[in-house]
Amino acid sequence: MISRVSLLRRSDPAAPAVHVWGAEFEDCAMACELAGAPVVRLDSGGFFAEFGGVVKEHIVSGRFRVAHEVMGWDVVGLRELGRSLFKPSVVDQEEDTYSRDPSWGTEDVEEGYDRDLAAIISECARRMLLAMADDVLSMAAWRVFDKQRGILTARYGLGAPEDYGEVQTVLSEMGVEGQDRERLRQLWIASQAWW
Repeated sequence: MISRVSLLRRSDPAAPAVHVWGAEFEDCAMACELAGAPVVRLDSGGFFAEFGGVVKEHIVSGRFRVAHEVMGWDVVGLRELGRSLFKPSVVDQEEDTYSRDPSWGTEDVEEGYDRDLAAIISECARRMLLAMADDVLSMAAWRVFDKQRGILTARYGLGAPEDYGEVQTVLSEMGVEGQDRERLRQLWIASQAWW
């Protein structure tokens, strides 16, 4: 899997990227393409493109029911890297191994879930402090965290979606702020491989 950024960066070297999603993202993407502007459709739905010229006109015109986020190409690069590294191996967080275990989903939530989750968060914070100098290691540490959370929720039979607040708790335990915190947050998003 290779980065798709080179398909887009054509007209304005200073133009940022834009991530577009919403009910009419496909109509918006087609309008951009018909006007000669390339877009890259995402596995998650939506697309990304260079935010300038006709793309910007279509997105902000109000003709399409879409939402958008303007971002730097460095963020797009991180998301593309996460996609190439983890997309083939991302699995359902309710691990199959646990779903075949007769005790799966029977543990007393009141007794241990909060304690076990706090331990996973602290372990991730320690791991991230060691890994944070390297983008790939940081994404791998986030994948381990998400896998551990998935196993924990499966063990207790919660089937709960991953909570973004827990990611914020990890970052707070690490004591990171400003650009470091934002970079690590973006790396967590990139590690999801949904891009």
